[in-house]
Amino acid sequence: MALIYLYRNLHEGETLTGNQLKVTRRATSIYFRENLDAVGEFEITIPLADDMALYLQEGYLISVDNRYFGIIRQLSQGVGRDANSIVIAGSDLKGYLEDRVTLYPQKIIQEGLQGYDAINNATTEAVVKHFVRNNITAPVDAKRKIPGFILAPDQGRGLANDQYMSRFEPLDEVMQKNLSPQKMGYRVDVDLKTSQFVFDVIAGVDHTAGQNANSRIIFDARYRNMASLNYYSSVKDYRNLFYTSLANSKNSAQSLTAMYYREGEEEPTGPDRKEQHLNVSVNLPDGQIYDNLKAYALKDAERYQQVESIEVDVLDRLQYGVDYNLGDFVTIQARSGLLGRLAIFDKQIVSVTHRWTNSGISRVLGFGEEKITRFEAMERRMKNL
Repeated sequence: MALIYLYRNLHEGETLTGNQLKVTRRATSIYFRENLDAVGEFEITIPLADDMALYLQEGYLISVDNRYFGIIRQLSQGVGRDANSIVIAGSDLKGYLEDRVTLYPQKIIQEGLQGYDAINNATTEAVVKHFVRNNITAPVDAKRKIPGFILAPDQGRGLANDQYMSRFEPLDEVMQKNLSPQKMGYRVDVDLKTSQFVFDVIAGVDHTAGQNANSRIIFDARYRNMASLNYYSSVKDYRNLFYTSLANSKNSAQSLTAMYYREGEEEPTGPDRKEQHLNVSVNLPDGQIYDNLKAYALKDAERYQQVESIEVDVLDRLQYGVDYNLGDFVTIQARSGLLGRLAIFDKQIVSVTHRWTNSGISRVLGFGEEKITRFEAMERRMKNL
């Protein structure tokens, strides 16, 4: 079983080495899930009798082999057969972005933008790093800063002329809204030598069968690198026509409302037309409202895509972190079932689930979108009333 490290959370001037509390190899199960454009999660079970149990605390940091780091959010002890175990659960380090909302700068950026933080004419990477900088690494209020959190150098990835305006939004949602449309994600890595948490965006590498620039990766049971494949498809929450209103009007009946559909598509008609109302909070000069409202609407429209989820239980003939990574594009060969008719197709890895047991490590790769929960559906409806 992997080594589990426990650390006190960092404050200014402290180091991870100095804050290390306990190490154990006695975990009975370990689950760790990485997501491309969303916060990941973990769950670790240790014996109640382990010395680490006395030091566990919400907010502390925990790691698996000092490679996968998380923030403890929840501790629980079972009953009956499970009474002698403690379950430690929480988020990966991207969870720090859940703890911040986007505040506006003290000085007005330009007339009409009071109460907002905004950036335009910048790459997608620069846009998301702007909001991380203003709310985590170098906020106006020093009390909002997370010690050790830094930004990786900007490589200019994503759209060349992107933009975003935000006011009191959870920072992790800002990441998802801006990165998901570009097939990009983000991560927070740990540098143990410097005790720094390094934020960077993820732009996947193309490993599909039809290209020649990089090594090709094909997951196929015949190649003994795929144990199983699960497939799910749904258009239950899919929408393709969006009536979009400015959410900052005092009178909803007087709100500017425009109709948009996705770039590259024609206006849907008849039974193919799936309508949705969106509230978008922007505050721009009149001459820019229509185009900017469209840009923001199409970012929100990503939440209403067709759900097509594929999970592949992979074998270790290809090594994660060496041959391929989260966010990379690979080829999957399906030979039976619903996907059998597709034969061979290309997909992006949007999640990686790792499980450690006494018998070893298993990994499941996720492709496509996940089915939304009832809570998420309710949240969408409340926001767009």
